[in-house]
Amino acid sequence: MIIGTILCGVVLLLWQSAVHELLRIYDDAFVKLKDPAAVEAVLKENLTVSGMFVIPHPEPGDTDAEARVMDNCGACCGSDGDDATPDA
Repeated sequence: MIIGTILCGVVLLLWQSAVHELLRIYDDAFVKLKDPAAVEAVLKENLTVSGMFVIPHPEPGDTDAEARVMDNCGACCGSDGDDATPDA
């Protein structure tokens, strides 16, 4: 049972590595918008619930963009569970 579990874990790791790195199946999952500011304005007008909305989606390794997103996250999500609306 233990050997089978370890072998299944290795097979799963290899499969996921191939799918994500070699085949690039999920590259189209996140798309860049032509005008993120326009989308953000529409969302601000129409959102009625609290939640986490990440616009623009930071590129991996872009620490400045990630920091801006995290700075705005408290305003978007509302850490105390209130119905805060996003103000990016």
